[in-house]
Amino acid sequence: MAVRGPKAFLNFFSTMRTAFPDMRVQVEQVICEGEWFATRFSAVMSYTGGGLGFPANGKKAKVDGMSMGRIVGGKIAEGWNIWDQRALLTQLGAADLTRLLK
Repeated sequence: MAVRGPKAFLNFFSTMRTAFPDMRVQVEQVICEGEWFATRFSAVMSYTGGGLGFPANGKKAKVDGMSMGRIVGGKIAEGWNIWDQRALLTQLGAADLTRLLK
């Protein structure tokens, strides 16, 4: 699922926070060079809020990911994130719903 632009990101963020109200993100490593940054992170969460196309089931999940971006004038000007959505769905018992990733 591609998320492009501030509005799309806010919609994605809202969906994730609703689905996983207890989500905790741990920054594992940050590398900065000039305007550019790279971050490795992990997140733990429980699917208690619903909204992902299948009923909430309270199952816990852990995912790892990476972000890279550029900061200009104190704001993120560009950014890319990657995390294992299939692993998340598998841990939630919804691996057969990988069609949601399209």
